Amino acid sequence: MNLRVSDECWARWGAVIRHLAKDYGFPASTKSELKMFLRLYRGGGSTFRDKRECWRFVIDTIRRDNVIHNIVAITLTSETKQKPRYHGAVITRACDVHPNPGGDDFVGAPDLQWIVVTSGGESYQHCCGKECNSLERCHAARTLRNNWEMTRLCIIQKAYEQEVIALRDHIETLSAQVGEKNASRKKWKDSSRKWRDQNSHLNETVNTVTQELAMANNEFHATIDSMTKDLKRAKFDNASLRARVQALVRENKSLSTREAINEMQKMSRVQQHVNDNSNYLASGQAKDENTALKEQNEILERKVQDMETRSSGLLVEKVRLQKQLDNMLMEAKALVQETKVMGENCGNADTKIKELSDDVKELNVDMEIAELNHAISKNNMQARINRLTSANTKLESEKKDLDNGLATLEAKNRDLTDQAKRDAATIGKLEATVGLNDDRASQLEATLDKTRRESESKTLQHAEQVARLERAIRETEYSVRCLRDETHHPQTLPARELERQRVISREAHEHAADLQSKLDAAELLMEAKAAEMVALERKCAAAEARARSAEGKNSGKDAAAVSREETQARLRELERRCAEKTAAAFEWQAKCEDRNTYTLSLEKDVEEMRGVMEGVLGRVSVHQGRKRRRTEGPDFKV
Repeated sequence: MNLRVSDECWARWGAVIRHLAKDYGFPASTKSELKMFLRLYRGGGSTFRDKRECWRFVIDTIRRDNVIHNIVAITLTSETKQKPRYHGAVITRACDVHPNPGGDDFVGAPDLQWIVVTSGGESYQHCCGKECNSLERCHAARTLRNNWEMTRLCIIQKAYEQEVIALRDHIETLSAQVGEKNASRKKWKDSSRKWRDQNSHLNETVNTVTQELAMANNEFHATIDSMTKDLKRAKFDNASLRARVQALVRENKSLSTREAINEMQKMSRVQQHVNDNSNYLASGQAKDENTALKEQNEILERKVQDMETRSSGLLVEKVRLQKQLDNMLMEAKALVQETKVMGENCGNADTKIKELSDDVKELNVDMEIAELNHAISKNNMQARINRLTSANTKLESEKKDLDNGLATLEAKNRDLTDQAKRDAATIGKLEATVGLNDDRASQLEATLDKTRRESESKTLQHAEQVARLERAIRETEYSVRCLRDETHHPQTLPARELERQRVISREAHEHAADLQSKLDAAELLMEAKAAEMVALERKCAAAEARARSAEGKNSGKDAAAVSREETQARLRELERRCAEKTAAAFEWQAKCEDRNTYTLSLEKDVEEMRGVMEGVLGRVSVHQGRKRRRTEGPDFKV
């Protein structure tokens, strides 16, 4: 059956499984090996049992089809040959109600705890009891647990209860998050509705502004047209006024010329009359002409007075006309200035009209761009809302993963901190252990040399004893054959010689057993030494790996680099010495195995000789009995 272990399950139980594989002989140490191990089982159950040489394992899981979602507990029980009381532990989740600060030293802490069980499952310590005590059982004696199975079920039942409670809390948390998500979604909908209302209001405002700009543009064009007409009318009035001023100037010039001519004519006439009068008086001509001349003179004086009056009136009219001309010139200058101002205003108006036209065009373009941007922003906002919704869902799942990862990282950080402290002490211990191992190795070598010499001497003695036994067997066989050939006067083997042969055979057997026990002890010692060397080599490799990791973290510190190099040199020296000791131990182990094989062959030969001796002695005893019955029977007489 192809079973699959979830990543969360392995992240939680991986350290424990590796520890069990290393120290207790669990058959899997990695995730793939655990999958291969679980594939060996058939059926749809959730409990897996396995039995090894020294330990038994029971794995209780939470399973759905072919997926192991979580491991509830792993029960570890020692075999009878190792500990008669069946001691062990139940590894399960840490209690959520009663924290155990002292349990961080166990593998898998703080998520997991080791509940040590002793006395064959009858004694264990758990913070939460399974059963409640009734009134009649308050003062009753506590009954002990009967066996391991009841204890295991009681412990994992509490673990199942806390798993269920944790799932309910998780469901409540998810429900609260779903409520918050719905509230946020409703808020997003309200904000989107509000944004759409604002957008529609903005569209209405843009339409209103557009209409107002169109009306202002029309009014501005009408004003420009009226100002253009007024400017044309002012230009026409200015031209007519300029023509009138020129006519008045010409008329004024003609009046001045006429007045000068009249004055000259008047003076010439007066001079002529004076001359005529003087000539007439000088000549003494007729008095009638004088009177007539007087009358004419009076008439001329009246005419002169009239002309003077008219001349004064003309002067007043000239002054009036001059003032009127000055006023008209001032008006003309004002009109010219106003015309210039109106021309400038007209130019400014044209510029403003062009600017306003450009502004209107830009506003139209901006309105179109704003409408396009509004449509694009509306689509973008809808897409953003969809992305935010999916991102919110993804963030919630990532938040859960991050929470789990943060808890795992915090646990790993605590484990790494504790491991760093332990490593600092372990290096010193390893140095001391290497010295002790050197001493032990030298002692072991001396012991092995002594054992080898004793084994060689014992082997020689055993060979001599075997030779003696063979000679005794041959002599015994020869005696048996002689006894068989004798009929009337058989020669019996003395009882002393038979006893001596039994003693020799018994001593040879005891010596072989003693030698076998010594070889077994030496082999066990070498195996223990080899295991110790392997463990020391693993510790050295782990310390070297941690030193390398520390080297990567503290590469910028000189003092740390020097100490790290020294530590690495010590670790390499320790590793080299451990490798040498391990090779020597394996070499001695091979020699011990050869000696063991040789001893087994010798023991086999001794067993065969003992069988032959027993057969010979049996036949001798039978022959002696027959002989005794023949010699001591009722028909025999001395």
